[in-house]
Amino acid sequence: MPRPRAAVPPPASPRPASAEAERLGTLSVPPLDFPTGSQGTQSRGAATAPALDASTEFPDDDLGALDFAGLEVSDVGIQLEHEASPLQGLLEQVAMLYANGADTQVAAILAEAREQHRQGALAERLWLMQLDLCQVLNQRAEFDQLALAFANAFEKSPPTWQIQPDACPAPAALRGALQFKGALEAGNDEGFAALSRALEQGRPGASLAWDFAKVTLIDPEGCARLAACFDQARQRRIGIALSGIDGLMSRLLPRCEAGKPEAEGCWLLLLNLLALSGDTAGFEEKAVDYAVTFEVSPPAWEPVKAVVTAVPERAAPAGDDAFCLSGQLAGERFAGLADFAALRNPVTIDLSRAARMDFSSAGALLNALTPLKTAGKTVVIRGANQLVAELLTLVGVSAVAQVLSPKR
Repeated sequence: MPRPRAAVPPPASPRPASAEAERLGTLSVPPLDFPTGSQGTQSRGAATAPALDASTEFPDDDLGALDFAGLEVSDVGIQLEHEASPLQGLLEQVAMLYANGADTQVAAILAEAREQHRQGALAERLWLMQLDLCQVLNQRAEFDQLALAFANAFEKSPPTWQIQPDACPAPAALRGALQFKGALEAGNDEGFAALSRALEQGRPGASLAWDFAKVTLIDPEGCARLAACFDQARQRRIGIALSGIDGLMSRLLPRCEAGKPEAEGCWLLLLNLLALSGDTAGFEEKAVDYAVTFEVSPPAWEPVKAVVTAVPERAAPAGDDAFCLSGQLAGERFAGLADFAALRNPVTIDLSRAARMDFSSAGALLNALTPLKTAGKTVVIRGANQLVAELLTLVGVSAVAQVLSPKR
């Protein structure tokens, strides 16, 4: 945000020049040049400042302390002043408008600007933004017409229409994972015996993999037994990686409504899974509902430190080891990304199925990726459409990750 400028005091009355001042006035001083302003700054001179020595050190910005939660475009006073390149400022303005859902305004601005800019890298990015807007809005006829004009303007092959599935692929079961057999019900002694044997044979610090993708039936008692297994794993310091828990979560949520105390075992398992997934907001909301329902103090959030972790359901199959995000990303907090990245380097994030990302989510992604950069990991973001890619560059994500253009 721009900082308020201090009031400029009136010029002081000139003082008589001393002999020393007259001597200094005869010295030859080289002209000082200053760079023109980039985003959020103004030009302070017409030339360039002397080059700094390569050993000059600057304090690192504390990017990890940034918190964009709840921000909207209107909440931030970003001034886009690009005296050297007005088109760059236009690209950033369009990116923020699109992030805020102003598709009609975005289309009008791009259409007008496109007629004026038909050469250069910045102009090409502008055209790609409008092509991707047509793709997102499913405007095939407009896309084809614009692609032909793109080829004529830039004398290169235009992007082609992409047919992309809306959702990320389901993650493959963990290699060597123990498949829970049968229903998650109290009477399934065989299924729970397998989990118990694995825990008894495991040593502290060991890791186990459990898969629940085939569970279709649950009851409160069975859920309580599984929650007890997680507690036992924590006590024994045994790591457990989970897969196939999306279906399990969808069966738990309808049974865990505030004011319905009939299924406490379901509540206990749901709170466990929310904690394992790193969903702080979801955990706190359900913890309050649990306290109201059972008239007890709400359970405390206990961060899981690589003891029991959930494999993100957004992770792509093992053959394409990427953290996949899809759809309209609004208020996204990237639960599970830290666990996904813990055992990987480089860390790949796939945005090819993400149609839009709002400003708050882009800031949250910056917060999530900065610790990975600090830890020395390489982060690669691939497949983002041009509208999303411009937003990521604007908020600074490109400083902590490589943002790769999709194959067109």
